[in-house]
Amino acid sequence: MGPIVEMENTSFSFRTRIPSFGEQPLLRDFSMKMVSGEIVAMVGPSGCGKSTIARLIAGLLIPDSGRVIFKGQSVSGPSRERGLIAQGDWCLPWFTVRNNVQLGLSDPSHWGKAKQLLEVAGLKDSLERYPSELSFGGRQRVCLVRALVAGADVLMLDEPLSAVDAVRKTSLEQTIRATLKAAGASALWITHDLDEALLVSDRLLVVGGRPLTILHDEGLERRPDDIQGMIGSSAFQMHRIELHRRVAELWPADRL
Repeated sequence: MGPIVEMENTSFSFRTRIPSFGEQPLLRDFSMKMVSGEIVAMVGPSGCGKSTIARLIAGLLIPDSGRVIFKGQSVSGPSRERGLIAQGDWCLPWFTVRNNVQLGLSDPSHWGKAKQLLEVAGLKDSLERYPSELSFGGRQRVCLVRALVAGADVLMLDEPLSAVDAVRKTSLEQTIRATLKAAGASALWITHDLDEALLVSDRLLVVGGRPLTILHDEGLERRPDDIQGMIGSSAFQMHRIELHRRVAELWPADRL
């Protein structure tokens, strides 16, 4: 299966836009690929360039050199097919859940698909509620469904669970992953949390440095495709411990 997203020798620096940013570019000849339907988790230190990669793929930033390719075509700007759920709260507070999701519909006849995704996301009984009546995790799921029904084939999720408490986090990881899979979408899931990255992704990228480089690239076995089941697996826990050790060696001065 060919890549749905490809970054090909991509370079980017804020120095050309903000002279005080510093000499070193964030990206220099950076390359990566994502295949259709794949959830890729990218974990690395703050400020290393993870969010910049998300915005380059979304078309909100344009590289200084190299190319970002989506479905075989160079990315030159934003598109409904490439969604970004940025850090923060992006529900419109004066709209209900139903109205927020309907904003994404290019065709009202697609409401049936929206209802299916809302059910997978655990929101089918919240359609007439307002964002203020939902938890932060609930509002993130509304934004997720809205982006998917808008036609996103690939989604960039920038720290989607950073404001979620540990008690609810595992459940939301499972729900968001299931919603992405139900839609058949690819995703780049950006996080500082190595455990979160292991639990949600099909493939794990550990990144760091300036310019940013991929330090570790690993496909993950997911049998069963169930986060609670994975947490209870001794094989998963052994792999988790080994990966934490390896990452600590890669970045001894940083907590990923």
